[in-house]
Amino acid sequence: MRHRDGDQALTVVEARRIAMERFGFSADDKDYNIYRILDLARKATGALYTSFSVPIRGGSAILALAGADMGTPIQASPLCEKTYAQQDIVVKQQPDLGSWLASVPGASDVVVESYFGVPVFGPDNRVVGSFSLFFGQGGPEANDEIKKVLNDYGRLIEDSLIMRALSIRDPLTQMFNRRYMEQHAKEEWRRAIRLKTPISFAMLDVDYFKAFNDSAGHVAGDSVLIRLAEVITTVCKRAGDAACRYGGEEFALILPMTPATGAEIVVEQMRERFSSLAIANPGKDNAPVTFSAGIITLDNSEALQDLGVLGCFNEADRALYAAKQAGRNTLIHASSL
Repeated sequence: MRHRDGDQALTVVEARRIAMERFGFSADDKDYNIYRILDLARKATGALYTSFSVPIRGGSAILALAGADMGTPIQASPLCEKTYAQQDIVVKQQPDLGSWLASVPGASDVVVESYFGVPVFGPDNRVVGSFSLFFGQGGPEANDEIKKVLNDYGRLIEDSLIMRALSIRDPLTQMFNRRYMEQHAKEEWRRAIRLKTPISFAMLDVDYFKAFNDSAGHVAGDSVLIRLAEVITTVCKRAGDAACRYGGEEFALILPMTPATGAEIVVEQMRERFSSLAIANPGKDNAPVTFSAGIITLDNSEALQDLGVLGCFNEADRALYAAKQAGRNTLIHASSL
């Protein structure tokens, strides 16, 4: 069985991790572009604080904050949720933010006289977050001019998020790319050590892909990779899981909180679904295109620390090679080697 998140509301830390997957944020460093936009807006408007927050189950979480040092993720103001719901600029005079300000470093005695919330939209025109400004005395009037200025800053945030999202995606398959995989693997590796939970890594490689390309052409080969990516992402969809195109016809999986049996079940589901597509390989007498896979699972912090992130992938790759040697269209766990 795989470990699953409970039905309780996601913690702010967990929400931030999920948002990092969506936008490509790093867990270690604040996003420079978003922070710069927030800080410019704060200085230009005279706001006490500016923030970018995202909706989560049960509330809202701040991902970036200008005007205070947000050392750890904090819960966003309830007014952010109103911004998500209205999908338009929200203005609130004399907001009651006492409990929220208590969570902002150094802001427990600050008095906020007005709040402006600007919805931030994704490429599909759905609200993905809120650009919020908190003013003390002498804040701006809620006229068309200030709303236009704030909307312009909101659009800058949207553009930055789009560019970040594109930077971590493979353009062919739309899966995460190797750059993201390496970043995410380090984060989940450290998390597994800290929480002492199992984590599995898998490497997948299309069988006889060169023969397919040589016979059917590269356009058809790209189509195979896209079909496989669709299968992988359909199965690998739990929050925290990551499916990445490693390079060429090779893919990588990061499965946190997943023991060996759970990882084998996930990869076997992928293998069966992909084989059932029965894509003919003209370079192999029209036999169905398949893939082979190697898996490694570590369930104690000492083993994780000794092996390291690169070592985990190397062990998964060694198991993948064994699967190829065993006849292909199969998966092998490194523990059996």
